[in-house]
Amino acid sequence: MMNNKNGISAIVATVLIILITVAAVTIIWAAIIPLVTDSLAGATECQAADRALMLENKGYTCIDATTGIVKVQVSLGSEDVVLTGVQILVSTAGSTSAEEIFTGLPLANEEKVLTTNLPYVGATGVSVAPMITVGGSSKTCTVSNEVALVDCIA
Repeated sequence: MMNNKNGISAIVATVLIILITVAAVTIIWAAIIPLVTDSLAGATECQAADRALMLENKGYTCIDATTGIVKVQVSLGSEDVVLTGVQILVSTAGSTSAEEIFTGLPLANEEKVLTTNLPYVGATGVSVAPMITVGGSSKTCTVSNEVALVDCIA
């Protein structure tokens, strides 16, 4: 009885393994490079926005004791940053509420007082986070240090 077993040669097997490896590397490269590039671009943009947007504590960051409306004084430095919004985070009795403001934002080298739309009775502190557009989508960056709220002077 004769054994007629035919297999693929070592050369063909080696070429197939090399082709499969090259195809896998190409697919992974095409998927990972755009992901890493977008992440790095977003991080760079957020760093600039974090440096540029400052929460000021010069007497205009306060809470109206009767209405609970919070006023926040922010300034935007000279960095080349275009804000799409500012997220205001108000601390009240151990919890934090976020509100996004999209109008009346400061331009480069400008200070503005932003006012919340909702009342926050008993609010004790406030912080802000810049919102920017990166790669066609909106991104909220790092939150600033919290500032204690004082009563607004009438």
